[in-house]
Order: sequence, then C-alpha cells, then structure tokens
Amino acid sequence: MKDHSSLFAIEKMCKVLKISRSGYYSWLKNKPSKREVENQEILDQIRQIHHESRKIYGSPRITAELRSRDISVSRPRVARLMKKANIRSKAVKKFKVTTNSKHHYRIMSNKLNRAFKVDRIGKVWVSDITYIPTVQGWLYLTIIMDLADRRIIGWSISDSLKTSDTVIPAWNMARGPAVIFATAYDRYSVEGYELSVIDYLLKPFSFTRFMQAVNKAIELIELRYKSKKEKTLPSTSQNTPGPLEFLLINADHKLYRLYLKDILYIQSMKEYVVYFTDQGKVMALGSLKSLEEKLPSTDFIRIHKSYIVAKNKVKSLEGNQLDIGDSVLPLGGNYRTEVMVKLF
Repeated sequence: MKDHSSLFAIEKMCKVLKISRSGYYSWLKNKPSKREVENQEILDQIRQIHHESRKIYGSPRITAELRSRDISVSRPRVARLMKKANIRSKAVKKFKVTTNSKHHYRIMSNKLNRAFKVDRIGKVWVSDITYIPTVQGWLYLTIIMDLADRRIIGWSISDSLKTSDTVIPAWNMARGPAVIFATAYDRYSVEGYELSVIDYLLKPFSFTRFMQAVNKAIELIELRYKSKKEKTLPSTSQNTPGPLEFLLINADHKLYRLYLKDILYIQSMKEYVVYFTDQGKVMALGSLKSLEEKLPSTDFIRIHKSYIVAKNKVKSLEGNQLDIGDSVLPLGGNYRTEVMVKLF
C-alpha cells in the first residue's frame, strides 16, 4: 500500500484489502521490534554462511559457524529463520556401491584374507581401479601395489574399462615383460631392440638357437625375481613413523592438509571443531578429546574445555585470558595450574 499510495487512494486500498485505515497508519508509524532487527541481522549472516558453504550447510553447521563469529543463537532459531526465508541445505548424494556381486561368473577365493602386513618384496601384490572425472569425460586409473613397501609398481590410465586397456597394461608394467622377437624380416631388428627385447630371432632359425633365447629369458626372469625376494623390509625400529607434521581434515567435501606449525588454536563447537590459522579457519566434524590424544603434547596444550592452543603461539597471560594471535581466549580454572607450569 505504501508503495502504491501515489496511484491509489489509501481508503480504497484498505477496502480492497479489508483492513482498517487506523490499523494501516498505526503500522506505518511503528518501528521494527528489537527481536525483528536481530532476526534480520542473523538472517543476513545465515545467507552469507550458506553461500560460502556452497549451499551445503544446514542449521547445525550454520549455528556452529555463527557461534564461532561470537553470535549467540540457538539451533531451533536458526532453523526457523532458514525455513521462513526458504534457505535449505543442498543434499549430498549418498555413496552408491557400484560393485555387482550378484552374477553367475566365477568368484575367486579370498586368498589375502586381510593379511596386509607382508615381510618380503614381491610376495603380495594388490590392485584397484578408480574413476577420475575430467572436462572431456571419465578416465580410469588402474594401479598395482606391492604390499611389502607400498610402492606402486604398475599403473595405466584409459578412457574405457576394457581389460586390455586397464589391467593388462598395468600388469605388464609391474612384472616387466620378457620378450623374444621372432621375425622373417631383418629390417625390424633395430625396432625390436628399441623395445628392450631379450633376443632377436631371424627366420628360419634352429631349435638350438631358439633354446638359447629361451634360456636367456629364464635367467633374466629368475635374476629379476631373486633380487626382489632378497630385498627385505627395514626392521620395526627403522620403520617407526616420524613426528606428526600435519592433520588430514575432511571438510566441505574437500581433504585439507593442515600443518601443525600453522595452527593457532582449535575450538570445540559441540560435534564440530574449528581450526584457526593465520590464513583463516576450517570447520570439520571431530572432538577435542580425540585431538588432544593425537596432537603432540610438546607443541599443544588444552587451556579450556573448549580450546586447545599451540604453545609457541601464546603471547601473554592476563588474569584468566590468553593472548593468541589476534584473539583472546579464556583460561579454564581446571587447566590453570598445568598452563602456568608448562607455559610460564
């Protein structure tokens, strides 16, 4: 009515809309309530967070993000505002199993039986095929890995799932083919040796000459596999993993490598944790309890039920507050003694 008051009389519009003139003028003079102003401010933040998350976040994660921005709000309130503004999280498709086990083909027995610890190179190889999306379509990566040292010893990339394009090229790369070239044309001799053939037989050749080539191939294969078998893994003491340098964090359908040296502090937000660095922050599912067990105690310390901080990032302590980066964090009473002993 206000927008169309220059075109139509207020009295006529009130009759059409079946409202009183006094009610309209009363509404016109009233200002939005404090609650309405707060809701609008929160809604603006919700829209921003929803856009930044590529429309994936729902009310729980948006609530956690709002609280990390020092906006005190309950999840039901966020849910009501999102529903009123028709803001919804984009549903992520659930993982779909593509392996078809319901068939009448021969099923091989499980010889490995999850025995993934192998003590000798060349004893057990495992293989898998994965899909890689590209602009021009799907590619299929086939790999063969030696379980002893976890090295990729054979691989192939193809645009089809044909065995001739996936498994066989990877297998040939892994085992290293032993080829004897037999031909009636001597002009192929140079090309044959360019392919690293073991021997070159020009027709017609005698059986003795053929056996010489075969024995040469057998000796090479035996030598190749003998060297692999003699190569053993390092002892357990040599295989001890080094100090933890980074965390792998799954957030927003991405896998982040977050180096410990870059972390300022970590904040708990119920079922989520927020990692703060100089470059920004990352929020992911997790708990401070599990992180406290994983992070090295020489570099990190818990200062509050909701905070773990990097020791070398703490600037000062004033009362019950720690100065870290551009933030001031509370020091919990239950943690004060330990913090004073280990930091100051």
